[in-house]
Amino acid sequence: MKLAEKAGIVDYDRAVYVVEHNYAGFTMKVTDSNRNLYIHWRDSLRQDILNGGNAFDATLTYVRMFDDVHLNIISWNSKATDFSGYTREYTPRFTARNVDDSTFLIRAKSFGTEYVDTIKKYVKLYQQSGCPNLIVDIRANGGGLDYVYKPLLRLIYDRKGSADGVAYYSTPDNIAMLKLFGEETADISLKKWLEQLCKKLERHPGEFVGDSIYTIEYDSIHTYPRKVGIITDVLVGSSAEQFVIEAKIICSRLTVYGRNTIGGLDYSNPGQVLLPCGLTLRYPMSCSFRVRKGRGIDDTGIIPDVPVPLPIPSELTDNLDEWTLWVARELH
Repeated sequence: MKLAEKAGIVDYDRAVYVVEHNYAGFTMKVTDSNRNLYIHWRDSLRQDILNGGNAFDATLTYVRMFDDVHLNIISWNSKATDFSGYTREYTPRFTARNVDDSTFLIRAKSFGTEYVDTIKKYVKLYQQSGCPNLIVDIRANGGGLDYVYKPLLRLIYDRKGSADGVAYYSTPDNIAMLKLFGEETADISLKKWLEQLCKKLERHPGEFVGDSIYTIEYDSIHTYPRKVGIITDVLVGSSAEQFVIEAKIICSRLTVYGRNTIGGLDYSNPGQVLLPCGLTLRYPMSCSFRVRKGRGIDDTGIIPDVPVPLPIPSELTDNLDEWTLWVARELH
């Protein structure tokens, strides 16, 4: 029997508990103005299960109510995003190559930890190319961890800047989750940072803890690239969106081309809870200060500086597709 078919009322109740007690977006999305409506929908879905309805469908519907990419069940994306037009051939691969004599392409399909050495290698290949223009293509990059893209950020850096920080929601479950992350990571600096964060959270139960802004500053500026183009699309999310935000802050030579990103960054740093049926519920433990300042991006995604006026490529792997060639011409 499939896990979804095994789901029952206890799975629904567990999901509701986790969302209401630990989800960083709950108190911001369920307010005095809509609380009664939320309770109505929550209780109606529960009653549907008791009346013989499908518990998995009800749980997934409940999760989708919050319209948050990072709040989901296993691989079922909770955000209703239209991906029509993206074909089976639209499967980017890591690529580093010349587009022409003056433009170099780095295509990064992910910022997963397993690709950190690949990113470093591609930065070196660009520096060896001698090209004044650089395209960083992150189409279909669903994210990963921020430190993976740092070599790209250092490469294009030409000015100090500040960005909105994040605040972690202090609950016993979230603290336990972060402590577990600290125990499992082999990164010593990350381990120490998590230890310090947990101590702060323990001192402020029920509150959001974090710095409202942080500074991005490196000790050197590279002569090349002189022009940078980042290509985005509707499949770009999470830390890939964070890369775009930070790149815009620290690089005056940058233009973002393409389509709006997915909009999955206001609430992040997901924890995971195993439901009784075996499914995994992922939920954000942190919220960007951007939301409190009224500048959230999840509704629209990151809007490109220059939309690409071309249809979705019929093929996108490690090739030089129509969008890449178009952006290269724009950078000249």
